[in-house]
Amino acid sequence: MTHAGKKILLAMVWVTALSVPFHGKAFCDLESMTFQSKVFQAGPVTLAQGEYRASAAPESASEVVVKLTDKRAFGMLNGRSVGAIMVVTTLDGTGTFYELALLIESAQGWTNTDTVLLGDRVKVHSVAIERDRVAVAMTTHGPQDPMCCPTLEIIKHFVVQNDRLVAPSPNIL
Repeated sequence: MTHAGKKILLAMVWVTALSVPFHGKAFCDLESMTFQSKVFQAGPVTLAQGEYRASAAPESASEVVVKLTDKRAFGMLNGRSVGAIMVVTTLDGTGTFYELALLIESAQGWTNTDTVLLGDRVKVHSVAIERDRVAVAMTTHGPQDPMCCPTLEIIKHFVVQNDRLVAPSPNIL
């Protein structure tokens, strides 16, 4: 394993180990959740069995697909039950966009209050809630990387302010 590979593996273990167990009050049905997408801007998308499909344009054979991934974390931030969910949007041949969706639990249930675009054709390794932050370990594009092949390993941190994800500068591994 390369030195860089060992560093990302260590970061993934560290992020996973610091995840806070979730003890929320209400069940969160992610498979039928409604999300706001920064990529698909025609309006909110409501998943059915973890997926949303729509025509890319009127009378078009091209399709937009929004799917849940298995990268997610639930825990407490600022004394509130929250979820950080990775959603991927595919625009028929023009990219695979990864978005981090913030879910907040209220008396009415779970609501997606914000979504942040992480990038096109990035590799998300893990999502965790730790130390009053959401942490995403990922590989993104360096300055010389082609779109197919990201190589820059980072951990992006987000804090929640006014039900929004706010990103300080990423920490490069």
